[in-house]
Amino acid sequence: MNRLLRIGLLGPYHSRNFGDTSIQMAVIANLRRSFPKLELVGICSDPPDTERTHGITAFPISGRSNISDARIQGEDKSRGRHIRIHKRVLRKIRSIYKNRVGWVHNIAGCCRSLDLLLIAGSGQLDDFWGGPWKHPFSMLIWSLLARLNGVKVAVFGIGWDDLSTRLGKIFALSALRLAQYRSFRDRGTVEKLSASGFRLKSYVCPDPAFGLNTPSTKHGDNTPAVIMVCPIASRAWLERADSSYGKYIEELVDSCVKWLKEGYVVRLASSQTVMDTPVALEFAAKLKAVFGETDMLQVY
Repeated sequence: MNRLLRIGLLGPYHSRNFGDTSIQMAVIANLRRSFPKLELVGICSDPPDTERTHGITAFPISGRSNISDARIQGEDKSRGRHIRIHKRVLRKIRSIYKNRVGWVHNIAGCCRSLDLLLIAGSGQLDDFWGGPWKHPFSMLIWSLLARLNGVKVAVFGIGWDDLSTRLGKIFALSALRLAQYRSFRDRGTVEKLSASGFRLKSYVCPDPAFGLNTPSTKHGDNTPAVIMVCPIASRAWLERADSSYGKYIEELVDSCVKWLKEGYVVRLASSQTVMDTPVALEFAAKLKAVFGETDMLQVY
């Protein structure tokens, strides 16, 4: 292929969530390693943030632009009650079109420029943040318009987060059915999909974040490399507390101890300040109890 391969990375990711950022970093690095002639488009909720963070072109997942509809936004010089009602109906339709359907013609135009639409990373099977008309519908409309324009769709390494509404499940599962390839980050996601009636062939793969390259223990100026660790609160994914969360904390402590012994600086931080900050402080106390006090452990 002489021209650049163009792949769209679809997801509600941004730099304020370290997990989403690391996943997209791993996906981008591995795609570039496999395809030297590659152009990536981040299809996301905050394009300027994605362009700064990942150094790629970005496009709003809503498809919205700054184009205004002067015929509706212009001054209303009409007279008569029926004309005013007509204008209100048009404004309502326009509101629904913008807030739920998005700028479909812009989305279709972006899809036509792609060779592949890749839905990758994090817990994208989710209607908790914004309801079914947020990400589940966005995922469906992008997948549908991609397929209608002859563009392949692939799902890679995503997981079940919280699909609690019937409409959210319909939108999300319909999007997955449009994909020509599907792999999920854990077997639990596949089991939940199967229980919801999803029967198409799917694969299980490790979380894409594990594809990140491990940095050397020292920078070029001989300062130690830093590993950022963000312990997650149990209520971020568990409906009820169980032993699996305690196991997660134990294994994360063991990993941090290993990194400290190898010479890395371990920096504890929170990507979700309300839920995760208290957990990070408790985690720091557990880690100090195992490893002891050290300047190589930093808490932010």
